[in-house]
Amino acid sequence: QIESQVSSQEDHESLIDSALNKKTTKNDARRRYVFDLYRFHKLFSRHPQFTNPFIENNKPVTYSPAETDIFTEFANDADQMLALAEFMIRQENYKEAIAILHSLEKAYNTNGEYWQKRGFCNQKLGDWQQALSCYDKADVIQSNSKWTLAHLGIAAINCQAYEKALEAYSQLIEMDPDSTKYINRKVECLISLSRYEDALPLLQKSHYLNDGDKQVKQYLALTYAILGKADEALALYYPI
Repeated sequence: QIESQVSSQEDHESLIDSALNKKTTKNDARRRYVFDLYRFHKLFSRHPQFTNPFIENNKPVTYSPAETDIFTEFANDADQMLALAEFMIRQENYKEAIAILHSLEKAYNTNGEYWQKRGFCNQKLGDWQQALSCYDKADVIQSNSKWTLAHLGIAAINCQAYEKALEAYSQLIEMDPDSTKYINRKVECLISLSRYEDALPLLQKSHYLNDGDKQVKQYLALTYAILGKADEALALYYPI
């Protein structure tokens, strides 16, 4: 069908020529090899007689270039390894992703997005202290990133580092003054630090912006009560 799709004999010949002379790249060979291997262990009639490298103890096996010798050449390509780590994150394989990201620290030490990804993996694995450390580095390299500050704030709260969280949410509120999410997080930090006088105006603003939020009403009523404003506290408590 090529002849009907090209305008001249010259174009036709160049198309044929480029198709015949196309060299197989290493990526093509790797992909083809893995596909064939996978098909063999799924479709070959006697495949149960062979050990399936994709399954171990009835669970899928993940091969990481950071740990497997046969991928040494691949592991030396930092950009491809970072792309693989990003793929692992999208697949929610955070343990494998963080192993790869650790191996790339020397290459991406001054890259803010690298520390964001590493912090996110630590966060998903429940290592809040390491996540906070990574988000701190990301913030130094790439300041005023809403994504970094929001995640830094969450990590700091989970580490009970309320002053650090307070600083992050203060910056976020400067960027987005009417975000009740950021206001409420800052209030949470202030209350944890027993700074009720500072929390009160923020709670009043949050209540004004979203008067249907029952939790905000409870926090506001509690703050009024602690500050000795009994009438205001009761006015909120009765409807609740």
